[in-house]
Amino acid sequence: MTEEALPREALSAALSRTLETLPQAALESFAQRHKLLTGGYRPGGNPALLRQLVLQKLRSLETHYDPDLAIFLRTHAPLPRFFAALTEAVLQAHLRTFFVRFGKAETLLACLADEREAIRSKAMAKLEEHGAELPSEAEAQHTLTRLFAPVAAAEPGTAANQRTRETMADLRAKLDAAEKEARRARREAEEAARTLARNHKAELATAHFAVQELQSRIDRLQAELARREASEKTRVAALLAAKQIHLFHQWLAPACKLEALTEQNLAAPLLDRAEALLKQQAQFDRASARRAEAEAQLDALEQTLARVDAALRTANVRLPALLAVRDELVQACSALRTELTPAQDEPPLAAELRARLNAANQGDYEDALALLELSKRLHLLPEPTLKNLRQIFHQRAASWALEVSDKDREAQAAENSPIERRNPALTAALRGEAPLLLFCDGHNILNGLGRYKQRRGTALTHEDARSRLERDLVILLRSLPLVHAHLVWDGPQTTSHAPADNLTVHYSGGTGEHRADRFILDLLAFYKTEAESIPKTLVTDDQGFAGEARRLGAAVCPLHDFEAFLNVSLR
Repeated sequence: MTEEALPREALSAALSRTLETLPQAALESFAQRHKLLTGGYRPGGNPALLRQLVLQKLRSLETHYDPDLAIFLRTHAPLPRFFAALTEAVLQAHLRTFFVRFGKAETLLACLADEREAIRSKAMAKLEEHGAELPSEAEAQHTLTRLFAPVAAAEPGTAANQRTRETMADLRAKLDAAEKEARRARREAEEAARTLARNHKAELATAHFAVQELQSRIDRLQAELARREASEKTRVAALLAAKQIHLFHQWLAPACKLEALTEQNLAAPLLDRAEALLKQQAQFDRASARRAEAEAQLDALEQTLARVDAALRTANVRLPALLAVRDELVQACSALRTELTPAQDEPPLAAELRARLNAANQGDYEDALALLELSKRLHLLPEPTLKNLRQIFHQRAASWALEVSDKDREAQAAENSPIERRNPALTAALRGEAPLLLFCDGHNILNGLGRYKQRRGTALTHEDARSRLERDLVILLRSLPLVHAHLVWDGPQTTSHAPADNLTVHYSGGTGEHRADRFILDLLAFYKTEAESIPKTLVTDDQGFAGEARRLGAAVCPLHDFEAFLNVSLR
């Protein structure tokens, strides 16, 4: 016998052998009660198939106790019926003998069919615990003969039964005494083991302390060795320095002479004379000096303006005084930049167009826009001049929509500007009068607006243009808590970040064309059900994309109208 747990295959084999001894009528009754007569078997059919069906049902006893299955085994199988008649103490004391006499698998099967939980729960533990200490078959036979000898020799009658009970009580007392002695011996062995463990622990602690002391000594020796090595290196360095001074004495002598000449300060008069001549030159050339001062002032003003913009962009509460100072900084920068920009001869057509745009009113919007487009298509003016005129036009158009005074707003409510008529939801939201969900087609805006293609005559990189658009949206929405904007870019991975509380920047992810368009359409479809009452506006010049957005309930703002709103908010 080995100490390994009895495998399930052995239990199944024992259960199969037990079923071979049972009558077919009992098996058919059990199969009918548990509705096992399916799969081609009929009453009176193949006994092997019937035993296989019953075996599959009874194997559930290997994992959990089923009272109905256990009763069937105790009723028809001899060994489970025999174990049911024995007391728990006898089973626990002589389980090893039963293993030898009846077999491990049959004995464990009989224990698993027992109705007493203690027998079922401890059977496997006893089997594993005493697997290597089983007696021989002869010793098991002798133990069983001696155990049931009083029952076999019992005489009939009351007196005989009384003697038998007394004999069994005496045997039980002896058995209890033997078990008590075994438990005492086991406790003594466990105490001896604990004492030995404590002694080993103390010895281990002593050895650990000795190791620590030895390590401390090694550390001290290493520190002393390092100190001596540092001292030796210092001595060697000093000796080398002395040797080097001795070897380069001829080179040091000219150096000492040069030092003496330097102490005479022969350059001081020459420097003073040069400084005086520089001041005289500045007096003769005051224009260039003033221009240098103006450029320095412009640079300082632009740096301060950038710091103010950064502070306002991240502030929760914006000081009115700081906003006023920002306006003054913008005006001062503009004035200095105008003075420092060299005058250029402007074409007569550009001057005429500028005058017409400055004098245009709301009714001239379509004509002025067509005139600018015609000039661009026919190349009548240089591109920088056209960009400047287009900016003047958008500023003029934005002033019609947003720069209406409070006293004139009510009077003009019934007669709005063309921009307001085309974008009523966006206009109301930018005035702080209504909520809005704003969706921006990022790359369409970058490719359609000139402000994101160059800056001070220098082309912007793609990253700089995207950052500038995000910054402009932050400034546009910083005082509009009722507006939430979604800026969408094409990107290889789907990510999002929020540069402001009411602005979310998305990267669409995926592959192929129109990824950002599909992302925005998904957002519009979501908000159509989740926020149906809030107006939605899409900023794009893509007409096909705009048509799909309109079908989802969104208004569309063209790029030239959106640039007008940006020009007013960013001035």
